[in-house]
Amino acid sequence: MAHPEDGDTLPARKDSEAAVASVKDPFLYELLGVPVGTSNGSVLKKAYYVRARDLHPDKNLQDEAATERFQTLGEAYQILSDDESRKLYNQLGWKAYKDRTSSGETMDMSVLFTMLFGNEKFEDYCGTFNILELAKMAQEEEEQATSENGDGEGHSAEEAAKEREAKKAELEEMEKAKLEQLVQNLLNKVRLYVDGQHAEFMEKVRAEAEELIHTTFGGPILTILGSVYLQRANIFLGRQTKFGFGGSLASMKYSYNLMGSQLRTVISAYKVVQRQQNMQEYLEHQNNKEESSEAVQNDEPSEAVDAAEQREDKQPEGGEEDEAVEVDELAAKVAQKSAIDIIELLWSVTSLDILTTADQVTKRVLDEATVGEDVPNEVKDEFFALLGQKMTAAVGEASKDKGSSADGVEVRTGNAPSPTWSRLWGAIQSGWSGKPQLAEGQRPLTKGDVLRARAAALRTLGEVFMEVGVRSSASDEVLKALGMEKKEAEELESMALKMEEDERARKKAEKEREALERRKDNSAKKIAAAEGVASSES
Repeated sequence: MAHPEDGDTLPARKDSEAAVASVKDPFLYELLGVPVGTSNGSVLKKAYYVRARDLHPDKNLQDEAATERFQTLGEAYQILSDDESRKLYNQLGWKAYKDRTSSGETMDMSVLFTMLFGNEKFEDYCGTFNILELAKMAQEEEEQATSENGDGEGHSAEEAAKEREAKKAELEEMEKAKLEQLVQNLLNKVRLYVDGQHAEFMEKVRAEAEELIHTTFGGPILTILGSVYLQRANIFLGRQTKFGFGGSLASMKYSYNLMGSQLRTVISAYKVVQRQQNMQEYLEHQNNKEESSEAVQNDEPSEAVDAAEQREDKQPEGGEEDEAVEVDELAAKVAQKSAIDIIELLWSVTSLDILTTADQVTKRVLDEATVGEDVPNEVKDEFFALLGQKMTAAVGEASKDKGSSADGVEVRTGNAPSPTWSRLWGAIQSGWSGKPQLAEGQRPLTKGDVLRARAAALRTLGEVFMEVGVRSSASDEVLKALGMEKKEAEELESMALKMEEDERARKKAEKEREALERRKDNSAKKIAAAEGVASSES
């Protein structure tokens, strides 16, 4: 991002003269919109999130410098929220600080999460991510442990344990508050449908989905939210039928899908770690081969040098340089592939967080406890009461339709079923299928009506979100975030698979050589022992 000297405008603040005098360059404070010299972590964090909303690339699509500005904002928060880096920045100023520390090449995890998945347009549905808060907590604990081991001035073990417990309790309270807010947000979303304005609700939902899909990872997030809303709604509505068979089957399927998502996340994390390890070992082996080639020329006996020179004569001119370039190019491609794998892993963890949060919120929305006390409860044994009302009405209607002879005897033609039993059977089927959904313009009268209307609204919301969300996949969003073409990503994937295969083959061959050497050593020892016995006997 451009420095104020280059003409950038920044938010106004109230700075004390003493603070201004102690800070060589106020640029980062101005960027965050806080008074110069601010060191309060909560103030800096709040300012960062406020500014991040305004400067997020998704809100500034026409600004080519939006991404760079957003990254600089993350660096500003990262630097000023740390005591040591803030002190160094205050002394040096922004440009000298960057030259001294090369901080522009690193990015805090919270900044990366916010840039990729933290768009404010989804906050009403997802809030802040649990994984991000847990990561920050773990990072703070690690920094504290390093401080204690490094200078001996850290807190005692008992004080550290108390701080961890306090942070854990604070995180739990934050989670409760977040869920309460998200429940209220979703209730506000579906209220229009519950009030009977179904067509207007559908129109607003579709317009919102069309807007959300254009945000970063908008399509995949819409798909996850839509899947949760749709499946939870089907479970609830299925349980409204007699014996609730439909709800039970839907619940079993949903639980299976949820467990599958958790398992896939764990497997994905394991695969990423294994792949990174294999690729790094492959690169190390290639570098060792290059170093060994140099050692042959410089340090080995003259015969080995002559052999190396003969091999060199057979190679085209510049062969060693070409090999070095190939290793460097390979390392660059490995770095690119690592970036893809890491973002995909971050998305796997984040998507599970979104799914879990949406599931908790949706269950609360469909809980009777969230319906106001002024709404009356369902009538006791409503199914049978409703069935009795329908059967009575059916009998009344049937008596009107009866054909009679002159002496009052009922006239039946052919094998046509009795109108009375036809209507009774229709009443039984209606009762078996549960209460009908409220139509356009109808308002709910009981708590049961309210919950069924909410479920119907969630089902509509889920269907629209999934319909729009499938236009963009997670893999598409990963490549978009990295500015990479699909063909290039496929080539990197093929390269990674080849490297893993070669590395596994090399390790296998190495183990076989070691086993062969051990067998040779054992055989040599046995022969030596046998020769020793023979010589002693002679």
